[in-house]
Amino acid sequence: MKYLYTQRIRLATFALAAMCTSSLQAQHLITWGNAYAGKLGPESGVTGSDWKTAVVAGDYTAGIKTDGTLYTWGHNAQNQLGDGTDTPNRETPMPVNQEQWATLSLSGLNGLAIKTDGTLWAWGVNDNGQLGNGSTTSAKEPVQAGTDNKWASVGAGGAVSLGIKTDGTLWAWGAVPLSGGGVGQETSPVQQGTGNDWAAVSARNGSMLLLKTDGTLWAWGYNDDGQLGNGTTDEVSTLTQIGTDDDWAKIALGRKHSLAIKTDGTLWAWGHNNKGQLGDSSTTNSLTPIQIGADNDWREITAGELYSYGIKTDSTLWFWGEVSIYNNTNSFPETSLKPVRTGTDADWISVSTDVAHVAALKVTLPTTGSGNVTAVPERALQIQVYPNPATDVIHVVPANTIRITDIRLTDLTGKVIRSVAGDVDAIPVSDLGKGMYLLQVISPEGSQIEKILLQ
Repeated sequence: MKYLYTQRIRLATFALAAMCTSSLQAQHLITWGNAYAGKLGPESGVTGSDWKTAVVAGDYTAGIKTDGTLYTWGHNAQNQLGDGTDTPNRETPMPVNQEQWATLSLSGLNGLAIKTDGTLWAWGVNDNGQLGNGSTTSAKEPVQAGTDNKWASVGAGGAVSLGIKTDGTLWAWGAVPLSGGGVGQETSPVQQGTGNDWAAVSARNGSMLLLKTDGTLWAWGYNDDGQLGNGTTDEVSTLTQIGTDDDWAKIALGRKHSLAIKTDGTLWAWGHNNKGQLGDSSTTNSLTPIQIGADNDWREITAGELYSYGIKTDSTLWFWGEVSIYNNTNSFPETSLKPVRTGTDADWISVSTDVAHVAALKVTLPTTGSGNVTAVPERALQIQVYPNPATDVIHVVPANTIRITDIRLTDLTGKVIRSVAGDVDAIPVSDLGKGMYLLQVISPEGSQIEKILLQ
């Protein structure tokens, strides 16, 4: 079957020289998804084949190049770009100070980053002290958190932040959970316990997952959908081990679900699963880690809101849950309840996602017919949609014997407003607000999208 690649995708400029020199692999930065506020970068592409890291959160994107420069772009209403300006949106990546940056972590409204000298810096919203600089004053550009130069990794969790130092100690600041319930406010990093065996952190919206050097999994914070994996939906007010397994290797927190890879390469997931984001072929939530499939060749994972992405050891890219495929202003969901390979390319390096957009690093630019991340059947339908404008009911009439299996009405961001399934030929709209919508008609033969004006 042929495929039509319909999402809006931004490609880094191809650099042949970089691809042909030494053993170093070029790393092109590719973005796709919702283009609001310029977070995908310019139409001409995010240039360069020298990206080392790419991270997304909320409505903005950040990346570090191999020369250590940090770039940000997208939404900046809360100064989350850290560029020192009040520019509300920017689609052109711009450097954040000419410094040597090593690693970073983003939440929707603030960022944390470590320089190559081991110092910790932060910018954006700071109402809970999550920047760690001893205040609750927000920052338009990076401010240093303390004077220590032994930071190894960080996790931006919204109102709370976590960090691990080179000696393996764990530190927290911002809206730190209290042992008796609720949260406190720490405006500077505070060591958590006396252990020096912490290895990795992942934080999102007040939820935190952690790994120790012995391979055990730990959790802390909000747990309203079971995303911490301890068998409950109760808040976890103290650092708590999850299960007894000691072979966890990687962790990734999404909005309401979590992913992990074990040392044997198997994939695990838990938490909210209304769109199949766990990947276990169901839409049933899980309060404890469950294995996803039998494959043991997973290498990288990232968890968004309603979907997940992963990269296998053969460098192929996979997705599951409900993602949105974009073509400029057109958008519609594509759902899979289990991991599905996307395209045929096998040189994906890393991937990062959040609510509605994705950034990934790749050795080469996507090849024709396989570079897009999500493929949908080629549009081959000839369907009449009327009336347009509409007020009560939208009728859908195929020009031949095509069987319609689903009709979906979304807003212009891709959010599904209404969906009817089965052998259907109409969708009611009389109770919906006036304005422009997108109507997607789906059949086994393909799909068709039309703009609809409701009056």
